[in-house]
Amino acid sequence: MLTNADIDTALRWHCRRYWKLRLACFLWPFVFVLLKLVQGLIKECPQGTSIVVWTMFIVGTCGLGLWLISEPFMRRHITSCLSQQLLLGHNQKWAFSDEKVVCEGDIQTIRLPWSKAAGSIWTPDGVLLYCIAKIFWLPKPAFSSEADYSRFLDLLAAKTKHSKLS
Repeated sequence: MLTNADIDTALRWHCRRYWKLRLACFLWPFVFVLLKLVQGLIKECPQGTSIVVWTMFIVGTCGLGLWLISEPFMRRHITSCLSQQLLLGHNQKWAFSDEKVVCEGDIQTIRLPWSKAAGSIWTPDGVLLYCIAKIFWLPKPAFSSEADYSRFLDLLAAKTKHSKLS
């Protein structure tokens, strides 16, 4: 059964995965403008320097705004995807084979071929499985044994593009 604590854990790992991308999107305009500033100083053009400084201010303000609003939007999207995982709080039974992933719940059953699994992230707390338009969180304690969890990770390694976070 997936709980709100499980969703919080999955969110934390998902956001950790993309922190470098978010930081790069925030910093690259500054690097670009600083290079232009240095180029303007080398040419000793006072007008060029003031234009570059104003451009740096505007780009920096926009970059900071994007940085600040990206995480709440990302969190809302991921929370929505994870909350729809066979309805939060209901029992789920997962089955994995070489052909597909099956998730049976009290209300519905989802069958996905491995070709629909775009990727996965392994964390110390569990696995995020990214399928087309859906994200599934499989907490490590949900597996009956460490051997089952290891077999599952081996299957993921063979069937998906995966990364490991720690």
